[in-house]
Amino acid sequence: PSAGPSAGAYRIVNGASGLCLTVPGNSTADGVQLTVSSCNGASNQTWNLSTQGSGFRLAAANSGKCAGVKDASTSAGRAVQQESCTGSTSQTWELTASGSNYRIVNANSDKCLNTKDNSTSSGALVQQNSCDSVSTKQWSLQPTGSQPPASPTPTRTPTSSPTPSPST
Repeated sequence: PSAGPSAGAYRIVNGASGLCLTVPGNSTADGVQLTVSSCNGASNQTWNLSTQGSGFRLAAANSGKCAGVKDASTSAGRAVQQESCTGSTSQTWELTASGSNYRIVNANSDKCLNTKDNSTSSGALVQQNSCDSVSTKQWSLQPTGSQPPASPTPTRTPTSSPTPSPST
């Protein structure tokens, strides 16, 4: 990709395995380590990208929580988990072109989103690791077609107009 992605809703697909970045068990809890699993279009595999600082916030559609590095660590091998969005640099991700995919680089640690032990298996844990050209550190962004809600808009219920009754 020549230009970076625009804000919107995406599936984030691993370049090596073709598996999707997933919130396991459709969890809404803080501290749940992300995994990769077969893409199924569910909300726990839909990520709302919005600009944040020098990069993007990745918020899971099922929980509204952000992908962040556990304890804001800068160490290789630290878990990438969902956590309440704070706007911190450990929840800010820069997308840099890598062939036809992207490296997803944490703004706090300068480490890349990766599967543990470069695994291509469904259920593999997601962590940060030193950036290199290994394909498990490359991801494609596939638009899901659904736009993230900017803010909840009230739904209007149509008021029924009274039916004229014949006058007697």
